[in-house]
Amino acid sequence: MIRQRVDGLYDSVLVHTDRYQELLENYDKAVQKYLTSREGFVAINNSSNNLRGLFLTADQALEEAIDRVGQDFDSSMYYLERYREIYQRMPHNRKRQVSVNRKQIEHFRMNGITPSNFLADEIEVWDYGQWSKDFRQLLKEEVDGLKQEITEAYRFFLTTNRRMLHGEECLQANLENLKLQRIINLVTKYDNQSILIDVFSYVGHKLEFGNKFVYEKNCNIIDNLPSDDIISRKARAFQNIYGSWTSVDSTARLILESPRNQNNFSWFYDGEMPEGAAGFSDRQKAGK
Repeated sequence: MIRQRVDGLYDSVLVHTDRYQELLENYDKAVQKYLTSREGFVAINNSSNNLRGLFLTADQALEEAIDRVGQDFDSSMYYLERYREIYQRMPHNRKRQVSVNRKQIEHFRMNGITPSNFLADEIEVWDYGQWSKDFRQLLKEEVDGLKQEITEAYRFFLTTNRRMLHGEECLQANLENLKLQRIINLVTKYDNQSILIDVFSYVGHKLEFGNKFVYEKNCNIIDNLPSDDIISRKARAFQNIYGSWTSVDSTARLILESPRNQNNFSWFYDGEMPEGAAGFSDRQKAGK
């Protein structure tokens, strides 16, 4: 009888020893995952002075970093809940009532910075999981639409310019399709000194040039005009387009020399200008 009781107590001790070990493992994982989530959040906050700056440099790497913050937080909450469940099954005379209070992150660079105390009875945590979902949606609303409009406008220019300069068709570009002023307004919303404004101003000038001269050439209109008028109009247009080339040249140097300009709207330069603005300028001079 005594032996059975001793054996039972021994087995009980082994069970509780295993539970205690599991308790510690889940607690450590909860703390570590939360710290990792917080570190990722702080790194994103420190990468820019404000939200506009983040939108300017938004790319796949940023989206992945935001996702990791949310994933690490979710893992932390899973391990914390496991810790609470195991703790309640432990043979304590006075059990702590451990609760978790999730605080919302409402202000950029103000919330979510302070650490949390996982030893408290009421554990207050910043809800990095909800922040991750909300911020991804904000990026989608703010940045994805901007990317789409800018990219579509630039590709409209490339396609139209190629047809006007290398085709034989009688074509005149509808400049309204470029939506130049809207593009400039969108860019200015995030960076009122953006190099991208110079690039699109150049693009608009070039299409205007094509409408005046390439269109007339392809449609056999130019021969019917007085020669002196042709020369004067060509001269005015040449000065206009040459000034834009000069602007793009200086723009290229700024992009290459300034880390700020390389980062801002880098998704456009990397995606649409594989050779950078300098290569873009060279191609324009070559009539491409």
